[in-house]
Amino acid sequence: MSDQGLVADLTEDQDFEPDKLITRASMATLISQAFDNKPKNKAIKKFEDVTNKNAIAADIDKAVGMGFMQGYSDDEFRPLENIPRYQVLVTLATGLGLKPSQDATQILQKFGDGSDLPDWAKQQVAAAAEAGLIVNRPNVAANSLSPNKSATRAEVAAMIHQALVKTGKLKPLESEYILKP
Repeated sequence: MSDQGLVADLTEDQDFEPDKLITRASMATLISQAFDNKPKNKAIKKFEDVTNKNAIAADIDKAVGMGFMQGYSDDEFRPLENIPRYQVLVTLATGLGLKPSQDATQILQKFGDGSDLPDWAKQQVAAAAEAGLIVNRPNVAANSLSPNKSATRAEVAAMIHQALVKTGKLKPLESEYILKP
């Protein structure tokens, strides 16, 4: 993904830092780079907590404009807040226009913690599960979404990889850590 320019550069010292948590602003940067060719279909929103002088503002504008992300309200994006795993999945499913093939509750009941999701996120997370976008860490139970846990760089990179596979940009990889509903 890095070789193809589909993810942002590594840290200044060239370490990947897989366990580092991802903020909503960093997620916007990763989305804007990985899905660079997706056209903007929404107007740019002005968030009070994202100024035009902020270096990340263009990435947030792009991620929102492409339909991947949105704010917590009309005027609040919360760029420095760590992004929970379920929001990563909602972001990817929404941006890719994924819909579940059946009732979201039925899909999510296969996961031990599927009921821990906010009601508004269940459709997108179920669609993400069906699309094979959910990737767990080795130390997480195979039937766990860990939805409210803050996402790490490794988890986000793996989920974006799966989304890029879904769009045909990357070839699939076999992994026991990709969740299947």
